[in-house]
Amino acid sequence: GFARYSVDRFWRVPHFEKMLYDNAQLMRVYLHWWRQSGSLLAERIVRETGRFLLDELRTPEGAFASALDADSDGHEGTFYVFNPNQLMRVLGVEDGAWAAQLLGVTGPGTFERGFSTLQLRVDPDDADRWERVRAQLVDTRATRTRPARDDKVVASWNGLAISALAEAGVLLDEPDFTAAAVAAAEVLNDVHLAGGFARTSRDGVAGANAAVLEDHGSVAEAFVSVLGVTGDSVWLDRARTVLDRVVDHFADPEGGFFDTADDAEVLVVRPKDASDNAYPSGTSAAVHALLAV
Repeated sequence: GFARYSVDRFWRVPHFEKMLYDNAQLMRVYLHWWRQSGSLLAERIVRETGRFLLDELRTPEGAFASALDADSDGHEGTFYVFNPNQLMRVLGVEDGAWAAQLLGVTGPGTFERGFSTLQLRVDPDDADRWERVRAQLVDTRATRTRPARDDKVVASWNGLAISALAEAGVLLDEPDFTAAAVAAAEVLNDVHLAGGFARTSRDGVAGANAAVLEDHGSVAEAFVSVLGVTGDSVWLDRARTVLDRVVDHFADPEGGFFDTADDAEVLVVRPKDASDNAYPSGTSAAVHALLAV
């Protein structure tokens, strides 16, 4: 999974928090790169990011949690970092030294408290050895205190994940990805769209906050993606229902869309911001969905 951003100019140390929207969008970007170029690196990243979504962020109900925290045991990155002595204990002297060189683990450390982040800057010269070493490191990491997870389900972010998984599932022949996309879309329909449109849910219970424009756009596009992998026209009907509400309740008579509905809580100023940030603005999400339908 992708960490949120780098905190140093060498791109060695991430901010260890991992967000659903980053992973969903980057998964789709790398999928498009693979589709255009055939890059094996891009393909590997898509498959590994998809597995991260399914293994680390999927909720018991079948949707996707918002994020993994950066810290555990009182320090950032504790779950992920190693020092040379730890590598030697886990892997033995020979494999430990090989892994330290391959992954940039140094005596002084590249992070804090003598620890180093693991950086796979080049493909290993021995793929079988790497798979064995990697499996041992994963097993060791599993014994550590895991970062807490924000189990809040955000409609728009789940929409981004559904679209990425549906597309990757078809193009890379990953039926688990496709099934996960359909299951998450069902959660959005059954929980978030039951009796209105809720922006968030947790443990299968819809929250009190009304969905905003970005939720409508991303979810509608996700429903179209699920239509593409299932051929079930009910998803087209559901997408159109969501977009009918966009047109009826978010459209500005002078052009564009407001971020909140005309029947939502009244604000001092009704926001209308078309600029994208870490994820698409409501306007971008709505336009993509309207074009898709």
